[in-house]
Amino acid sequence: MAGRLTLIKSVLAATPVYYMSCFKLPAWLITKIEQIQRKFLWMGDKEYSGGHCLVSWERICTPKENGGWGVKNIKEMNNTLLLKWLCKLKYNKEGIWKKMIEGKYGKWIDFENWRNNQTDSFFWKDMSEVASMFRASTNWSLGNGESINFWMDKWLHE
Repeated sequence: MAGRLTLIKSVLAATPVYYMSCFKLPAWLITKIEQIQRKFLWMGDKEYSGGHCLVSWERICTPKENGGWGVKNIKEMNNTLLLKWLCKLKYNKEGIWKKMIEGKYGKWIDFENWRNNQTDSFFWKDMSEVASMFRASTNWSLGNGESINFWMDKWLHE
C-alpha cells in the first residue's frame, strides 16, 4: 500500500502538472484522474468494482500534518498552478511573459472586472476563471505608485 501511495504522489498526480499549469481541467477529467488514483491505491492492477475503499478520498487528500495521507487534490492543484501565473503577472516587474501579456491585453489588467472577448486565448479565459480566487487572496499596496492606475483601479470595496 505504501508503495502505491508513493507512486500516486510521484507519478499519477505529477503527470498532468504541465497541462494543469496552462489550462483549467474539465470537471470530468479531474473525476477520471481521481478514479484512476483511487483504483490504483486500493486495488493495484486488479479489477475495481467499488466498495474497497478503507479511507475517504477527502482524508487521503488531506496534508500529512493534518492527519491525512498527503495526496494532492487535483482540482486544488490545478487552481494553484493557474493562480501562480496571475501572481507573476501582478508581482513580477520584468519578464518576457509579462510583456507579452501586457502587449496583447493591455498594461492595466482589471482584476476586479475581468471580461473575456471571443478573441482571447483558452489560457486567458482559464485565467479569468481563477481571477476571483486571486482577488480574494491578494490586496494592493500603493507603494511608489508605479503599479497603480488612478483612474481604472478600484479604491474602495463595495
